Amino acid sequence: MTTLSTPPPVRLWAPIEDSAPPQAVPVLSPETPIESADLVAMRLTDVVVDPIVGSVTHLVVTPPGPHQIPRLVPRTLVRSTAEGLRISLADRGVRSLPRVLPIQFLRGPCENMATDMDVRFRTVLLHPYVLDTAPARAHGTVGGIDALDCELRRGDDVVTRDDRSLGQVRALLARQGRVTALVVGSRFAGRSAAATVPVELVGQHLPGMIILTADRDDVLKRESALRSDLRRAASPNGDDRRRRRYDHT
Repeated sequence: MTTLSTPPPVRLWAPIEDSAPPQAVPVLSPETPIESADLVAMRLTDVVVDPIVGSVTHLVVTPPGPHQIPRLVPRTLVRSTAEGLRISLADRGVRSLPRVLPIQFLRGPCENMATDMDVRFRTVLLHPYVLDTAPARAHGTVGGIDALDCELRRGDDVVTRDDRSLGQVRALLARQGRVTALVVGSRFAGRSAAATVPVELVGQHLPGMIILTADRDDVLKRESALRSDLRRAASPNGDDRRRRRYDHT
């Protein structure tokens, strides 16, 4: 009797093989060699760091040639070899990756930035987490969302329970490694405004959209109360505790 065996799965792309063992801690600097899977040399021009968990998430790579646009390469597509860094995409694949937009990130000093890789850039791009220094009572008693598990993103559209747009997420507030609130930018009566929305009000998260469990009027009333708390918490000499560690300038 003949036994039929299950055929092996088909790979869409072959893993990069290298006889040399990978480096334990890759060095990331402007001089670090980096190349595509088809051995096209590229330039490592920047690094993206998650400042909450202290981890490199993306490399900014510029393909060769005039007028090339830096591309955002996920760290999961890069490995260390004896010759330097290698991307698991061919040159054409790297050029099709998303471009780096200034509005996506904040820039901060690399000094004292604890990461899991040896980063030797003077400054790096930071995910838009802002350290939350407001009084703890301002955001309720909910402990927030662990930054590692948080899927809320800058640029997500925020819609209230009564199906009214509140704006887009401009930043995520974090305290002790947990995301506590969203800074939502909006326009009311032709003027720009920003509201701080505690994560406890997030009812549903769809791709590119956040639906809150409160009406827009309730959110604005809560924001007004929060601003009053912050004004009372400010010291008499004008030291406003609303200041954040990473400014958006």
